[in-house]
Amino acid sequence: MYNIKIQMEMKNPTTIGQPDKNDPQEQLIRNKLESLSNTEWSKSFFENAKVDQIAFINKGLDPNRSGLEIRNLYLDLIKKTCDAGKTKIESGLENLAALKQGPVILITNHLGTAKISRIDTKNININGLSLQEIEPFPIRIAPFYSISEKLSMSPYECAIELPNPFLDIQTKSGVISIPADGKGRTELLQNKIKDLIDREPKSLIIMYPEGGTSGKRNLGGPYDLDNFHTGAFVIAKNLKIPVLPVFQSFDPISGFELSILKPTMPSELDNLDLRIFVQDLRTKMQKFAPK
Repeated sequence: MYNIKIQMEMKNPTTIGQPDKNDPQEQLIRNKLESLSNTEWSKSFFENAKVDQIAFINKGLDPNRSGLEIRNLYLDLIKKTCDAGKTKIESGLENLAALKQGPVILITNHLGTAKISRIDTKNININGLSLQEIEPFPIRIAPFYSISEKLSMSPYECAIELPNPFLDIQTKSGVISIPADGKGRTELLQNKIKDLIDREPKSLIIMYPEGGTSGKRNLGGPYDLDNFHTGAFVIAKNLKIPVLPVFQSFDPISGFELSILKPTMPSELDNLDLRIFVQDLRTKMQKFAPK
């Protein structure tokens, strides 16, 4: 049993990197996400995903496991979840042809699958933890394992730091983490991505330009995209990395579906007004939302 004492103020979710389940916006989006798990198969999928992620987190708490071992367990888990979720590429497979060299920044809508499979921390081997729930991070990038395989690239998620000891597990898993708030976060993230691609050029870096779960802050549904922030695109421009937009959806009968849009190459980013570009891209991606 991992022993830790963390003092957290639940009224300020930015201090813990996790949503407050009593927040009206959080309650509303959770209710709307129930539509994604309204069949026997989808209920079973998310329940099994929860069980697998609990097991992964508990293994990650073992101080005798190396970072390499945790990374491999993480990759095995996202592949298993990708396959169990019946992931398929619905359209745009041809758009991967120009991206064989790597690295690539994949930007996607922030679908709330982690909220559906959220974990009660009573199921985690930690004493003295005041945080009641945690949204497990492996499921968020699971469907993109199918793209990383086709590109022969290793997947890495960019995400908000969780409180320790979960941050340690994120780090060992290869998650590129940043604080929930504060100045200089884009520069910090850029530096971390540069360090990664210097070590591993064939990396698929997954980012969420909405900065939060789709449909939460704008009081919409699971596919109502919020405004895009420019940070991911600034980093892509500065580091000369192509941007691959992918819209993800989850059908409670057929599983994960991916629509791949045309990538934007570094030479194109140099000539764009990013503030206009990102909102135009948001509009294009929104058209792939299930009706």
